[in-house]
Amino acid sequence: MSQRYYVGVGASAGGLEALECLFHYIPEDSRLTFIVVQHLSQEFKRLMDE
Repeated sequence: MSQRYYVGVGASAGGLEALECLFHYIPEDSRLTFIVVQHLSQEFKRLMDE
């Protein structure tokens, strides 16, 4: 049975670019599941779904 690992990542409202960079370098077969929590202000344009 292969093990799966869970990784929690937090980012500020301006951290989307850093998250994209992080995920660019993570191999698809890494068996890592990422849980992303991003702080957003009410006025911030949301781009996460893009």
